[in-house]
Amino acid sequence: MVAKYKLSAQEFEIDYTLLALHTGVEDYTLAYHLNKVLKMSFKRLQNDLVIDENSCVAVYNFDNEKDQSNWFLIANKALVEQEAIEADLFQHQPIKTSSYLIPERKEVDYFVKIEDHDPSCLKDIIQKIKKIPDIVTAYKLDYTGLKSKQNLIF
Repeated sequence: MVAKYKLSAQEFEIDYTLLALHTGVEDYTLAYHLNKVLKMSFKRLQNDLVIDENSCVAVYNFDNEKDQSNWFLIANKALVEQEAIEADLFQHQPIKTSSYLIPERKEVDYFVKIEDHDPSCLKDIIQKIKKIPDIVTAYKLDYTGLKSKQNLIF
């Protein structure tokens, strides 16, 4: 008889720090400001992160060789345009719907995921991010209680 092994999702969990950013700017503008303020070099990945079959978000990455940390900038919201199904007054107007990477945190515009980072300088990083003119607020988010935290594993 062949032995069966069951893998647990906990075996693949990576410890990381998650920052929540509230801002109305586009992802490329935010990446530019973060690069400037934090002296980093976020670059957009070739492949977007798929939320569901109709939507995906851009992901920016920075590998910090100095402290061996890995940073990701991810949008929480994706707008999806769909054709209008019913014939009505606005039949030629596409319908825009929103899809969220972390639906239980719809108020967050972007996440910064930091893997293998020294937590002692996190307060300083958050203060620098808050000084960016278009940032409303930034804070550390406890991801352990999120229902859809598996969406942050990529």
